[in-house]
Amino acid sequence: MLLASPNGIALTTPENIILQASQDIAESASGSINLSA
Repeated sequence: MLLASPNGIALTTPENIILQASQDIAESASGSINLSA
């Protein structure tokens, strides 16, 4: 796992954050990626 940023990385939750893959999870943006459920 590689997390890198010149300005910051934030993950916050009162419960769970789970990322799982047997192959790839990839996200990229020059602007924003917003996820909600």
